[in-house]
Amino acid sequence: MPKYKKEYDRKIEPEEVQAMINKAKHPSHRFLIAVLYLTGARSSEIVELKRRDFEIVGNDLRIALRTKKGGRPRVLPFDLDSPFVRELILPYLEQLPEAESWALPFRTTPRVRQIIYETSGNTLCPYAFRHSRLTRLAEDHATVPQLMMWKGSKDMSSVADYLFLDPSHLNEFKRKIK
Repeated sequence: MPKYKKEYDRKIEPEEVQAMINKAKHPSHRFLIAVLYLTGARSSEIVELKRRDFEIVGNDLRIALRTKKGGRPRVLPFDLDSPFVRELILPYLEQLPEAESWALPFRTTPRVRQIIYETSGNTLCPYAFRHSRLTRLAEDHATVPQLMMWKGSKDMSSVADYLFLDPSHLNEFKRKIK
């Protein structure tokens, strides 16, 4: 079983996620993996999602996440043309009967962990998706406020570890220092 927070040097690749999706036994499991990969949300936040938390605005799918652990709620935007959105999330949502329907048929975080362990061959835990998403955002030069907003943080301490992942960020200053 993977160790919580021991996967800091590992990023989950889209191909790995696709392999997990292919191995998943149920449409709700494929939906869970896609949402977990895109958002990096906590398992406890994902099991609370309802159909109404997914809204199409223009060319975006916006996912509203209520927060856990005293953080801030947020609405995360995703391009409708993203394969995970277009092929997995939207078709799954279309089969939900009403806005107040729970997005997943299970409501516990142990079930989320079990699905992730099974589909990853016991190499990943749900937290790895959160860390991987935040690492990618930091590597793509997300600002501290952007990382905080994405994560739902109220203070910088929970995003501080992501600020020093890519030393190439320092190159931006070489022409500014005289």
